[in-house]
Amino acid sequence: MRYPKTRTLAVVAATLLAAGCGADDAAAPSGAPASAGGSADPKVNVAYLSYAYTDYVQAEEEGLKEAVGAGGSVRVFNANFDAQKLLKDCQDAVSSGRYNAIVLAPVDPATGKPCVAAAAAKDIPVVTVETVVGDDPNALEPQVDGVVGAVAITPDRNAEPLLQLLQQACADVNPCKVIGEVAAPSDPLTARVVERVKEMPNVELVQTISTGYDPAAVAKAFPDALSANPDAHVFLSIADSQALAVVPALEAAGKTDQVKLIGNGGSRLGAKAVADGVLFGSAGNWPRQMGAKAGQMLQQAVRGETIEQPGVDALALAQPLTLTKETVGEFKPEWGAERSGG
Repeated sequence: MRYPKTRTLAVVAATLLAAGCGADDAAAPSGAPASAGGSADPKVNVAYLSYAYTDYVQAEEEGLKEAVGAGGSVRVFNANFDAQKLLKDCQDAVSSGRYNAIVLAPVDPATGKPCVAAAAAKDIPVVTVETVVGDDPNALEPQVDGVVGAVAITPDRNAEPLLQLLQQACADVNPCKVIGEVAAPSDPLTARVVERVKEMPNVELVQTISTGYDPAAVAKAFPDALSANPDAHVFLSIADSQALAVVPALEAAGKTDQVKLIGNGGSRLGAKAVADGVLFGSAGNWPRQMGAKAGQMLQQAVRGETIEQPGVDALALAQPLTLTKETVGEFKPEWGAERSGG
């Protein structure tokens, strides 16, 4: 699940990470060698090369730190959704000699390849998180030499819980008119959901809005979409924060009871909104566990051990996956701010 610079934490991080500084700069080794020089238990010093630094990525970082232990280190590099900056950060990390492991969350599956190649040339193992690196965005097993593992959410897998929630929301309506959302028409993760919605027999996708994961953008676009489709039944969003950003428009139109809202990500804010009945549902994500799993893989790789399961479905790390008012009480959110008043 991806949350761009509109997140408050990401704005703070943009300042902290300026000029290539990592989010965990103080904890990173200062000129330390990449390995323990023949130690039976080499320390794992991780460069986490991320598309951005958000509260979701922060949770991954926390899990990663826990996995590598007090003897290791983690430094996050923030590319701020710039594929070229991510590649430069990768090249700098590889050439520095300070890191013997890389976690990579690329801007998209294709643009991660040059980074993996640079790491492979120095025998630095790479584990990808959130998305994969390679030509097939739905393949969890490593596709590129140098990638030793992936803890990812593939487009098809991401769509499954959202379609289940949509089916529930549309159970008593035929046709069920849906306003959909994508980050961008070319974004494989969110565009795949819309493609699958079109295949549902009782659902009519009346409009799709493109918002770049920006709550301000969806808040601006949604009133026009609602005006053009006054009989819409569901807004199928790409993130909890996006879904909640349209609540004022629904209130102004007097349609809070008519239009059901489906978010994604299982944030603390989203889980609270589901429990309160503001959101019809959301899909669970577990970024802290994702980071921990990536760290465990890198520990094995640095020690020369075999990684038995190199492709991990990040949506199978815990339960429940589909969050509704009936199931959200069993869910433990791992990221995001608490909702005001919660």
